[in-house]
Amino acid sequence: MANLFKGYLAELDKEFTTYIKQKKNDYEEGQDLQEYDLMTMAENKFKSLVHSGEWNAQSKEQKEILALTATLESITKKKKSERKKNAKRSSN
Repeated sequence: MANLFKGYLAELDKEFTTYIKQKKNDYEEGQDLQEYDLMTMAENKFKSLVHSGEWNAQSKEQKEILALTATLESITKKKKSERKKNAKRSSN
């Protein structure tokens, strides 16, 4: 059972791993849980997340970081372009 939990918790999907952590906590607190049942629940959760388009979906924070990174790259590119133009003007 430990290896099943370990394998499922290696997944990167936050919602899925939160779900598995809860199942692990329940198991450690004495809830009767068989390997087959855990595998079935994990598969059902996976299918549900995929079907709803939430599997490996970016979190709000990840989306914000991506937007900020794109903005920073755009500003940096613009500044470099302006420096090149200014360098050409001063050399002429």
